[in-house]
Order: sequence, then structure tokens, then C-alpha cells
Amino acid sequence: MTLLRRLIAGLRRRLRRLVVRRVLGSAFATVSGTEPVRDHVQAFVTIYGVEPTAEQFETLVDTVGSADPADPVGAWRRIVAAFDHHHAPTPFTIRLRPTDIAEVGVDGATLVIDTADISVSQPIADGTYEPHLVAFVRSFLQPGMTFVDVGANIGLYSILAAGLVGPSGRVVSIEPNSENCRLLLTSAARNHYDQIELHPVACGPARGHAVIRTALGSNGGFIAGADDAVLDPTAMVVAVAQLDELISGPVDLIKVDVEGAEALVFDGAGRILSDLRPTVISEFSPEMLHRVSGVDALDYLQGWIDRRYIIHHCRRRTQELVPVPDPEAFLASYGSDLRIEDLVMRPQ
Repeated sequence: MTLLRRLIAGLRRRLRRLVVRRVLGSAFATVSGTEPVRDHVQAFVTIYGVEPTAEQFETLVDTVGSADPADPVGAWRRIVAAFDHHHAPTPFTIRLRPTDIAEVGVDGATLVIDTADISVSQPIADGTYEPHLVAFVRSFLQPGMTFVDVGANIGLYSILAAGLVGPSGRVVSIEPNSENCRLLLTSAARNHYDQIELHPVACGPARGHAVIRTALGSNGGFIAGADDAVLDPTAMVVAVAQLDELISGPVDLIKVDVEGAEALVFDGAGRILSDLRPTVISEFSPEMLHRVSGVDALDYLQGWIDRRYIIHHCRRRTQELVPVPDPEAFLASYGSDLRIEDLVMRPQ
């Protein structure tokens, strides 16, 4: 069966390449049965200012080709959401409509997702989004606890946590992308989760502002390293607050997933980490930490040891927590700096 699947996949790739050559090589001339595809290619040219590469054309066919021809706005929205804006920036954005959402179940609750979002919503719907972290959050949170969700995105962990901590608990959701906030607030309202408190800001070492961009679908992050970042066509200027300013009272668990700005977030959370001693989940990417936070991966890990935290690697496949007693040895065997993993820090 494996060999048959490979043969079928190879035939599909060859067919796509033939279509690409016919459509792109003929300046979008009429090809029998390809009118919707041709329309998507023309929309791509308008949105991104260039003709799609062969790989981008395949994405158009795979992720946009099923769009309703009678809904051109929806098709354009899928095109905007389908390509990483780090590599294909565009000034176009199309806001979420009621017809663009769907619902999925999360432990008996309802999570509203964006049907055009292939980075987060689609994996959630497929049941493949971060099962290792979902399992840890389920095992950790109890009724009455407080959970802080920094980089809440569309709200998976906020909705999951709200059900686990119950009405006597508290969920603080922090998310600077307004479109993601709209989905999170809709989910909270449909579940009658009054325990969710939303802050539509970014977190950093000091109060001020930051420039962020959308990346792929609902994902995004800080634009770093450019003085003219504010003129990037995907740029959004957002308010920044310290986590210490936003949070009062006890905190049991913090999850931070902010595409390399994790060190900046924790620079503004000194009081919480020293006085409240919560358990912390942090996304970890040496490349993104250096590019966005300006922090070396070893220094980031050593910082947690200096705070008297025990670092654990939350393994994706086995969902087990493996202690990281020696950061240098951990990084020596880490592989590519582009690799993204998740760490759990527990207070000593």
C-alpha cells in the first residue's frame, strides 16, 4: 500500500506540473476546465504583484481550488491566508465574516475556527495541533486555578483551560491580533465562559508599542531588525504591556507562544516569576529567539536555571517531560537552530 500511495502521489505531482506549465506558460490563456484556477492565479497576481511559482500554484490548487466560485471574496481571503507573509508580503487583508467560521469541539466546549486558516484552525479541526501540550494542560489544570495564555491566537488553550478551571477559576488571554481576538471572544460567548479575561495587547519588557505582522493564517509575530518595519505592508502597530502590569493574584500556569519574543515577555514578568512561581510553558526556537528577542538560546535556558526553575523538554511524540539538567548538552544535540520545540519550566 505504501508503494501504491507513492505512485499516486507522484502522478498527482506530475499532473500539477503539467497544469502549471500550461496555465503559467500561456499567460493564463483559456484551458478547458481551469476557469476557477485561472481566476485564482489572476487574483494571486493582484494580491502579491507577481505570478505564482510552481510551488505557489500547487498551494492555490490545494487550498484555494475548493473555494466557492460564487464567493470571490472568500476565494481572495483564502489566497491571502494561504501564503507566508514573511516571504510573500501583501497590503491586502480581508476581515472575517460570519460565513468564514466553523465550530469544533474541545472537551465538550465549542471553539470557533477560521475556515481559511491553514496554520492553526485546520490542524485543530484535524485533531493534530500540539497534542503533547494539550495533554499536559489537561493533566495540570484543576478547578479554581489561574491560567495565563500569552499569544492566545484563536483561543484553543484559553477555551480548553476555561473548561478545566471552571467558573471558580480564571483564564487571562493575551493576543494582539484583532481578528484572532474576534474568534476567541466569540468562542467565550458561545460557551458562556465569563472566567476568560481578554487583553488585546502584546507583552514585552516595558510599556509601549510594537510592530507585528501576520505570517501564515492566524500566526504572526514581531517584525525585528528593520528601522522601517512600520512601513512593511503587513505591519500592525500594537500596544505593549508588561505581564507584571496585567496580572494580579495567584497564577498557576503560564503558556507563552509568541514566535521568538518569549524572552521579551519574561523580561516583563519578573515579579510573577519570583513571587508567584507559576509553572511555565514556552515555545523554544534558537533561531527565532535570536532574531526577535536578541537572546542566545543558551542564555535563555540559563536564565531559567538562574530563576530556580527546572527545565523540561515536552516531547511531541511521547508527550513525556524529559528534564534538561545541562543546557549546553541539550543544545549540542538539538540539531538545526530552526527546529521548534516546547519546554515546561517547573519551579524548584
